[in-house]
Amino acid sequence: MSELLPFSLRIWEADFGLPTVDPNSLTALTILKMSNANVRITYGSCPQYAAIPSLTRNNKLLAEGSDFLESVLSVCNLDSQLDGRLQGLSMAYKRYFLETFEPLFFYDCWIHKPNYEQLIRPWYMSAITFPFNFLYMKSKRRQAVERYHCLKKMRTRENFLTQSYEAVSCCLEDFNTLLADRRSYILGELPSGLDAIVYSYIKIALSLPVPDVRLQNTIKNYKYLCQYVRNLTRRYYPEVEVEYKHVQPETAVNERASTLTLLIAAISASTLMMAYAHINGIIHLKFPKINLSR
Repeated sequence: MSELLPFSLRIWEADFGLPTVDPNSLTALTILKMSNANVRITYGSCPQYAAIPSLTRNNKLLAEGSDFLESVLSVCNLDSQLDGRLQGLSMAYKRYFLETFEPLFFYDCWIHKPNYEQLIRPWYMSAITFPFNFLYMKSKRRQAVERYHCLKKMRTRENFLTQSYEAVSCCLEDFNTLLADRRSYILGELPSGLDAIVYSYIKIALSLPVPDVRLQNTIKNYKYLCQYVRNLTRRYYPEVEVEYKHVQPETAVNERASTLTLLIAAISASTLMMAYAHINGIIHLKFPKINLSR
């Protein structure tokens, strides 16, 4: 890939020994590394100002939003080095993994009360600029609850979890079997978008210091998959050290915002955004002239 025009990747901050705590952010970063792309990393703290994650090049927006990963894969064209059969397998396995593992990972982080209240919410509340943190988390939580009800459908929570863990166990066993011959990547000796996706989700799931470790313990049953994740970490992220920037797991507490706090946050956010728009010429505010002469 050309070194003349570097990519600019805006992602969530690194923490917990992870290059970034967000699966989409880490997947995009890993795709770029596997493609040997020239990339400049910036860490975002205000998603209302600019999307996190997002990918730009030469001041042109290349990827953001719901189709972020597909856009990154298309731009980097990582799977083009695979033959036709392996490209087909890569697409099928990506869909299989995302449809099976991602919903349970999502539940574990954004719905499961101990993990959400003691880790996920405090982390984002600290990482995002005040007062936008309150607004972002309120919206994100509402979206998460709506998605959870769509996933659960008519099932009870217990049935949803039982079936989800059964499906995830089968999925992880399939990938563990593929990696049993200690190959470098899932489809052989060449990296693919599939590797970036599987690595990112498993690495984050194993690294987050959540109070309920049921999902982590499930993953740890698959030794070849875990070894694969360790190998890719050494290959692509040898410099990342374990640290706790925003949340100390042993002291994490649930933070609840009052209605007054949310109102103040909303007013402050609106004022700051209006001032930003005025300073940058996006909007022009006219103030009445006051005649002080008598």
